[in-house]
Amino acid sequence: MKYIIVIVFILHGCSHSESKSAEVLNGTEEQKQLTISDSMSISSIVPYGLNPKTPLQKDLIEVSRINNDSLKFQNGTAYLNGRIFDGCTYQVFENNDHRYRYTKFENRKKVWQIGYYANGILDHDFHVFNDKNKGSQRMWRGDGSLYIDNFFLEGGIMHGVQKRWHSDNKLAMESKYDEGKLIYKKEYDELGNLINPE
Repeated sequence: MKYIIVIVFILHGCSHSESKSAEVLNGTEEQKQLTISDSMSISSIVPYGLNPKTPLQKDLIEVSRINNDSLKFQNGTAYLNGRIFDGCTYQVFENNDHRYRYTKFENRKKVWQIGYYANGILDHDFHVFNDKNKGSQRMWRGDGSLYIDNFFLEGGIMHGVQKRWHSDNKLAMESKYDEGKLIYKKEYDELGNLINPE
């Protein structure tokens, strides 16, 4: 079952929308041999509370053969060589600790962006729709500790419990939204003391 899911993601989710794309991505047969984690087949629209497992960087490298700088954008739609692009791209920021970025385009739009630090630690995992946050949004520090865990409905509307942590992994902020309406917000100092209840 895992093998079937892998092929569906690569051939549908991370290949160019035109049939010639297999040439760019080193051929369909090679793609079939990749062992991408099941999580990469999860829809970009993730239900609240169900954060998908972030793909490993080595797997993202295998399916992201197009440099994002090669794309042109018009009204939010990605084009490669004048044709609509669906697939995965990469970016490398040589002079930045936030070094690597991988982006998935699906149905002409950016739907998933994953970043890794220069040291190979996961940086961020964002789901988007029409250039606005939609679904889970998570960020990590360079030491691998989780920094932010948020969730958005379509249109960038906050929903559910949102959390942020101090560098020592203690909770810094917790809030809850119901379709954009703030239900509560609690902030804590580094000693765990409540400092700003709302």
